[in-house]
Amino acid sequence: AGLVLYCRRCDDMTSRPSTLQDLLARFRSSIVADLHTSLPGEIVRYDSSTQKADVRPLVKERYTDESGSTQARDLPVIPAVPVKFPGGGGYRMTFPMDPGDAGLIVFCEASLDKWLVSGGTVDPADDRRHDLTDAVFIPGLRDFGHPLQSAPTDRATFGKDDGLQIHITPSLVNVGSNSPAELEFAALGDALQTWCGQIYTWLAALELPVAGAVAGPPAVPPPTVPTLKSASVQVKK
Repeated sequence: AGLVLYCRRCDDMTSRPSTLQDLLARFRSSIVADLHTSLPGEIVRYDSSTQKADVRPLVKERYTDESGSTQARDLPVIPAVPVKFPGGGGYRMTFPMDPGDAGLIVFCEASLDKWLVSGGTVDPADDRRHDLTDAVFIPGLRDFGHPLQSAPTDRATFGKDDGLQIHITPSLVNVGSNSPAELEFAALGDALQTWCGQIYTWLAALELPVAGAVAGPPAVPPPTVPTLKSASVQVKK
């Protein structure tokens, strides 16, 4: 009724029928097995001076052994992977990378070797595709068992997950906390310094005329107190 092919296993030299569809499926699987796109991974070692990391993939590779059984094995640690920090326009955001920090490993579709050396537009001079060696690490990917302690939807945040943070809303920047009880509006440095200088000058020139035992009013009134608090920046007390 259909085309039937025969293949002979090298382990037991026994034959079993295999259809063309089976063979094509195995061929497709063998190609896909060598095609890497992205996987979760973790930092093994990090060099902050070069922003390179040795990265361990966290999902094992499945394969069929000689007996036909499905097995799983660890993928190798990938050395000298560039770590991708957010940045643009001459600005960047960086943070420490510690062993065990998780993220997403992206396997580029062409060799990165020449581009990593010189940048710009390059001929990769290599035909490999989606190879394990052409990885880039993007920090921050988390499994569902270890979510962030909070991820507000009404503001941007930056800082340690369980420590000090900066919170940015459309009208306020809160530094160190987002709890109203812990915050106060920041002093305006220039205004405060100018006013303190005026007070110092006023006190240095102050002469209190005396009539008997009762001091009279100062000849020159003190400087007016300006606005010394920011209207948009609050800091932790």
